[in-house]
Amino acid sequence: MVELIVFKSGLRRGPLVVCLALGVSSLLILLAILKGSLTVNRHLDLMELSILSLLVVGGFGGFVLIWYHDSKTSRVLERLSSLLRVEGDKLVIERPILARRGVITIRADEGGEHGRRFQLFFRNVEREAEYIQELEPVADVSSVDIVANVSGIKISAPKWVKIPGYEIVEPELTVKGIQIVLGVIPPLKHEVTLFRNRLEVSKKEEWGAAELKVIDGRIEGTLTYSRSASGKSKELRLELVFDHGMTRYGAMLARMKVPGEVRFSWKPALDNVIYILASSLSPISPRRVMEKAGIKGPVVMGDAWSKIRSAKLRLVLDMPFASDVIDETEIAIKSSS
Repeated sequence: MVELIVFKSGLRRGPLVVCLALGVSSLLILLAILKGSLTVNRHLDLMELSILSLLVVGGFGGFVLIWYHDSKTSRVLERLSSLLRVEGDKLVIERPILARRGVITIRADEGGEHGRRFQLFFRNVEREAEYIQELEPVADVSSVDIVANVSGIKISAPKWVKIPGYEIVEPELTVKGIQIVLGVIPPLKHEVTLFRNRLEVSKKEEWGAAELKVIDGRIEGTLTYSRSASGKSKELRLELVFDHGMTRYGAMLARMKVPGEVRFSWKPALDNVIYILASSLSPISPRRVMEKAGIKGPVVMGDAWSKIRSAKLRLVLDMPFASDVIDETEIAIKSSS
């Protein structure tokens, strides 16, 4: 499957609010001074009037300029997206456009639930611009570096998406001070190695086990949970935890709150080709990129696996008001093109 995701450009609400507030407050003060001068029949202070008039013009003028600039970015994105179409696994552009090749990085401090603090920037690897008319998936996984926590264990840490792409420099398709980019997330494969095929935890009459296996790079298995009527455990869960230096990521592969048996499956790979069109004003974050692509997390792709210190499968028997019972094993995951 090949998909083009367009992230519409947003408005810079902060600067717009500041400019509007400055214009309105200055206008109110100016009107108050004029009214007071007429009431007490005194001459106006020209210096005060000049300064306040400039603030009124600057506030409302800045609001209009930012609104126009940001709206123009949205129009350029819409125009550019109308030139794009998917053919096979390639993204074809209706006519050649001038662009500069490089790396697109999308970062977010996703301390909040939806990653409110985000940043998109482009670093060129070719100084000279070139005319392009198509994009295709890259074969080198070292050019892709993705770490994003879409769902699972809540973790507060920076996330990023680093992918190859182009910055559009065609004069008719650019906006001064704004980066407009086209990028590609290629299909990625991973080799997974398990060092144990079974995890087991127990405490008195409560017991849980996970049977594990790898099929086509996918971790699959069965989770079994047994608890007596007087049992005190809250749940049995199977977690996948990554240690990426100062950052930890985790996923809930399976969870059981009542005794029984469930099957689970997790694949650290992307089979689809995802093309991205966005601007540095787009409300975009690693979480949003993965969600738009229909990928459940956490997501660790491409070159990011070479930086992982450890990856573990952890079976947890959750015991309220007591220490959890844990059995775990390390797993090895290696990217392959």
